[in-house]
Amino acid sequence: MAVLVSTVVAGACSGTGDAPASRGAEEGPDTSAQPSPTSAEGQSYDTARVVVHMGEHFWALADAHDAAIAGNLDSLRDAADRLASHEPAADLPPAAQTHMATLLERSRAAARVETLADAGLALSRVAASCGACHEELGRPLPVLLEEDPLLVEGGALEDASTGRPGLQEGMSAHIRGADLLWDALIAPSPEAWEAGIALLADTEIAPEAVTESDESRRTVASLLERLAALAEQGQDAPAAQRPEVYGALVTTCGECHRALGRGFGRQDPG
Repeated sequence: MAVLVSTVVAGACSGTGDAPASRGAEEGPDTSAQPSPTSAEGQSYDTARVVVHMGEHFWALADAHDAAIAGNLDSLRDAADRLASHEPAADLPPAAQTHMATLLERSRAAARVETLADAGLALSRVAASCGACHEELGRPLPVLLEEDPLLVEGGALEDASTGRPGLQEGMSAHIRGADLLWDALIAPSPEAWEAGIALLADTEIAPEAVTESDESRRTVASLLERLAALAEQGQDAPAAQRPEVYGALVTTCGECHRALGRGFGRQDPG
């Protein structure tokens, strides 16, 4: 994910809005010398506990995101159930507690989905509840908008026969675009949404670069056309409609990976 959970979550929950310098995953944020911050309502809360709590949310959501893209409903339901059963921190600000109740309700709905289409939409609503909370508290998460070298390094060059990106390069662009849209909902960040949609809209992958099977190629071509149409729709989508667009996009990714029997990230195909 383009959001840096190890540093950004600490800054978002500290009351300052600034991300601290990275300390390494094994150390975690140093809150020992910091006074307990207060919410906008004047209520103090334990920064370290909130940081851990939000980190647990992040990783459960990351697993659900990868599962949706892989087309793996079982893994998505498991991740959503993990999130739904997560006990909310008692000392969160009242506004955050309201959004937390919404998040848990939507997570329970995501844990019961039966189709990829329902899964994509349910997941997008969970992410949107995170963004609504961050926005109301005045603590949107910073998002890295520059190109991620881990995704593009070593990408295949343009396919000379089609003039379009090779599979590795094209998939790297799709991964980066999907991550940016995901971060756009959670942060929330209009800039991340614009960048992610533009990347998906500008990346055209040849179906023959994906599979040699004629039947599979027709399926892939249809799904790539749907993805392109959704990316175009997303360029003009107001904020309230973006979760629906995102849900349809990851559903399309999941259908393609499932049809090809290919997983995504740490997830096996559905």
